Amino acid sequence: KKRVLMQAPPASDQRTKPAHRAVSQDSDTGSIIYNVDVRASLAHSFGAELKLVGFDACLMSMLETAYELKDVTPQMVAREELEPGQGWNYSSLAEAITKAPTSDESALASMIIASYRDNYRDSDNTTLSTLRSDKVAAVATELSCLSVMLLADRQTLFPLVRNARAQRSAYNTPDNPVSMDLIGFLNALETELQAKAPASPALAQTQKARAAAQAAVVEAYASKRRAEPFGSYGIAIYFPVSKRAVYKDPWSDGYVRGNAYKPIAFVDQERWSEFLAAYLGL
Repeated sequence: KKRVLMQAPPASDQRTKPAHRAVSQDSDTGSIIYNVDVRASLAHSFGAELKLVGFDACLMSMLETAYELKDVTPQMVAREELEPGQGWNYSSLAEAITKAPTSDESALASMIIASYRDNYRDSDNTTLSTLRSDKVAAVATELSCLSVMLLADRQTLFPLVRNARAQRSAYNTPDNPVSMDLIGFLNALETELQAKAPASPALAQTQKARAAAQAAVVEAYASKRRAEPFGSYGIAIYFPVSKRAVYKDPWSDGYVRGNAYKPIAFVDQERWSEFLAAYLGL
């Protein structure tokens, strides 16, 4: 029998300066649920029975999060942007499930997004998407290949990356905009490359990375407030605008390659963190 988990189980940690990525922090106790702890807890508790994880929390529809959970659950429902205070409408979701109690995880994921869309429409800065875990590794691989190409021709390509990055709006609070839609960024980078470096192999690789990211998104909703220039195509990535933004981000420790405290698998196993370090001058 399939089991579907709607929220991650609690974990406890008392570190005063946390490392990125985490699901939530208890404002009373300081306890933090880190992604690595979520992965370990889910794998231990559910094994192959778990078919869907849903995050009613901020900024979770990121490649980093999906990469952490890719071997734990086939699908993940989460948002790229901050979470409205009311969160999901569990009453309407429960009603939908009651009407179709034999629905599989894919149908349930669609129910969650439909309930969320119906509740918020265009009234808030809302996004919600479903990601396929079996496509996540390909996204990471193609982005790693792109990162290597960007690092190999910094003089030509870094300015184009900067132009593409400047065209995109970022998620999180206005004073700490550190993540952005991955597909939207790759769209902008492709345009820059086509115009200014069409002979660069980075152009074809950007297209491959974008196609892989698009294939990983099953369904995506975004309000008009989070359409362009945010993009909100369903999957985001950590990409601070500057070194100053990194140092201002209290969660940035986890993006230091080799960080040993609650390490982020995507950071250590893929090449995006190397690109960020060189691009931002860290």
